[in-house]
Amino acid sequence: MDPLLLTGHQIGERYGLHRNTLYKWEKQGLLHPVRTPGGRRRYRRAVPLG
Repeated sequence: MDPLLLTGHQIGERYGLHRNTLYKWEKQGLLHPVRTPGGRRRYRRAVPLG
């Protein structure tokens, strides 16, 4: 798996967010997850520049 892509579970553990929050933000157009060939969501991790 790409180390720059995180699952909803990983996001929840790192940032204290529930997956339903991520789904809500996706519906609002605030997040644009990548879909795996199996249809699962993966979220891009921000990469600091510099």
